[in-house]
Amino acid sequence: MTSNFFSFFVGLSYMYGAQRQWKSENRPSRDLFTERFALSLINGALYVIPPFSIFKFMSLLNRIEIKYKGLDPTNYKDSYKEFFTYNYNTF
Repeated sequence: MTSNFFSFFVGLSYMYGAQRQWKSENRPSRDLFTERFALSLINGALYVIPPFSIFKFMSLLNRIEIKYKGLDPTNYKDSYKEFFTYNYNTF
């Protein structure tokens, strides 16, 4: 049971990190398919690796708080930072 839950959590975390990078705002030089795909794979891995995942999920909680309190996301850029880009969506 624990193994199944852990596998589910890891898979879900990976997909969440990958889709956040894929949907982020890219500079024109990084807007190529291969670049987006590779950065999505790397960002997904960062959501799974324990030391990095703690900070990634802290950023998620910060984004929820920013949305809940109605604060300006541009004042809290670190909470929206993905691998090389920014994604200003809450989820």
